[in-house]
Amino acid sequence: FEIVVHFGTLCSILIYYRALIGDILKSGVSFLAAPKEKKDDPNVKMILFVLISMIPAFIVGFTLKDSVESIFDSPFLVSIMLVVTGFILFLTKFAKEKDGE
Repeated sequence: FEIVVHFGTLCSILIYYRALIGDILKSGVSFLAAPKEKKDDPNVKMILFVLISMIPAFIVGFTLKDSVESIFDSPFLVSIMLVVTGFILFLTKFAKEKDGE
């Protein structure tokens, strides 16, 4: 069941952001063809940032796999974390917008 839910989330994100993801992938391919010309492209930097951000997640996930799985097996803890996440998302309604965002 969890895999189906995550797959649905992935599909909806890919559909909603298809143009942006397409631009990022095109920039990545053109960077591989001509790295010197595309090194300052913001989309190439985004790819680099995403790849770098995956490193700590991989390390933590690989080393703490059993501990994390046991934590998420507790329905009480999962429900508390969902409430906390909902509260944080609610607070974003009151955040001040920066110029151009």
